[in-house]
Amino acid sequence: KRTMIAVELVSDPDLIFLDEPTSGLDTYITISFVKLLKEYAIKSGKTIIITIHQPPQEAFRCFDDLLLLAKGKTIYCGETNKCKKFFKSYGFVRNKASPFSDFVLEVLVKEKIENNAIQEMIKQNNLKYDNGQLSTYKQKTRNDMFFDFKFNLKHILLLTKRRFSVYNLTMGRVIFLLLKLLVIGLSIYILHDQTDKYDKNGKSEYSALFSLILIYNLYMLFYFAFITISCSGAIFSILPEYKVIKREIGVQSYSMLSYFCSIYIFEFIEQFPFVLIYIIATYVLLKKFLSFLTIFISFGIFVVVLPSFILLGSITRNSKLLYFLIAIPLIFAFSYTIPFHTVIEDPDFKKLPESVFNLIVSINGIWPLSLFIHLFLYIMIKFFTIERLLEIVPLEEKERIIKNTLEYVYKTMPPVRMPIVTYICYSILMILVYILLCIFLIEIMLQPAMRMKFSNKK
Repeated sequence: KRTMIAVELVSDPDLIFLDEPTSGLDTYITISFVKLLKEYAIKSGKTIIITIHQPPQEAFRCFDDLLLLAKGKTIYCGETNKCKKFFKSYGFVRNKASPFSDFVLEVLVKEKIENNAIQEMIKQNNLKYDNGQLSTYKQKTRNDMFFDFKFNLKHILLLTKRRFSVYNLTMGRVIFLLLKLLVIGLSIYILHDQTDKYDKNGKSEYSALFSLILIYNLYMLFYFAFITISCSGAIFSILPEYKVIKREIGVQSYSMLSYFCSIYIFEFIEQFPFVLIYIIATYVLLKKFLSFLTIFISFGIFVVVLPSFILLGSITRNSKLLYFLIAIPLIFAFSYTIPFHTVIEDPDFKKLPESVFNLIVSINGIWPLSLFIHLFLYIMIKFFTIERLLEIVPLEEKERIIKNTLEYVYKTMPPVRMPIVTYICYSILMILVYILLCIFLIEIMLQPAMRMKFSNKK
């Protein structure tokens, strides 16, 4: 009992409802407990409602208001110190040797509900509150939806700390760890091989041009694959603690926004070291091709797309289905490479129909990682690649090179070709939609079951 009450008090509720909290306690502890609650209510300004069968007289005096029920009927509802006078007005006089709490219980137990005096007391209470009108209620089969978006830093830090306290190295985490290390190693090996080819082809303008474009493409695609594998573990962030969180959300221990933020912070901290290793390793390898700004852009992509992976984990609590959902980011990672390969190898759409090409590009436009990686590609080509290309190719081909290079970016832009400012706004809007949708789906998943069912009997 003490633990359950303490758990409820953590969320600092304005109203506390305790159902028979003194059951099983002796008289002394019951009195001490009720006095403690009285002191807490006064100091904190909270309202405490207690159901109790036969309180000791000392505990009875602590109550400000009293509701007496007999067979579901309200006998008295009002201030405790006026209850004695109310009973006396209907002919129920207490024996001076008997405590008032015992006297009230004796009346409710011994007197029949059909007693005229009791019926008058019930009628008086009905007239006092609803003029004797019967209330009608619409029967519900589910709870009302309630979205709590209050930001509470204390709750966020507590939830995040709890996540780390129960963290363990499962087989799934080990597999993701090995995959991340594999992608980092593979990326470094292939990019290093391409930089060697670029150095060897430095004397040939067009060979160097081709190698440079290939390096940038590989850098983007490998980073896409790495972020996909690294963040896919976030899909399983909700399931392990589902039962505990559902109960805590059900009693409003913290807001849904606080819970979402705790998931995000935990996943961010868990993935951060590997993302940092990848970004620094590839930058050191390609520092003559990349700007220092690319480190911040690469890191920014990781920050903004992480919620989209958490969203996939909020779709279902079926563990087997979650493993299939991991395939969604992998499919997007594969489909993102198709437009680039087509533009370079099949610009006339002889192998791949143009309608299929446009469909793939459009589908890529619903995945935030595809959007921000492409925005990254635009920044790289617009502000870094073109300048480097102009150092390689003859000056008379400057305009053609700029036009063709940017056309390459716009043609593969998901979901459709659009001005870059519009594209930036669309990308930001999509990630906001994913965040809100994620919170909405988590709320639905954690919606508590009905705690009360109204009888069909009239």
